[in-house]
Amino acid sequence: MSESHNLPVVPMRNSVLFPGVGLPINAGRPGTLRAIEAAMKATDKRVFAVAQRQESDDVAPENLYTIGTIATIGSLQRGLGGIRLLLEG
Repeated sequence: MSESHNLPVVPMRNSVLFPGVGLPINAGRPGTLRAIEAAMKATDKRVFAVAQRQESDDVAPENLYTIGTIATIGSLQRGLGGIRLLLEG
């Protein structure tokens, strides 16, 4: 019997995360920051990293690809402009 899990979605502009790869990213959009905060409250600190179809601030579901990578937040640094974090696919 499989269990269903919901993960916070981290939309990625100009990059793609592959399984087994670490990728440092900067996050500053409000929705992305909320997703990261939700993941940090969970014990596994996992997110669903998915590439955007077009580079824009509009992060509607239709602007995201349907295939992405489950990633763990490896490290996180907070700054004035947002958050810098390491995603490990």
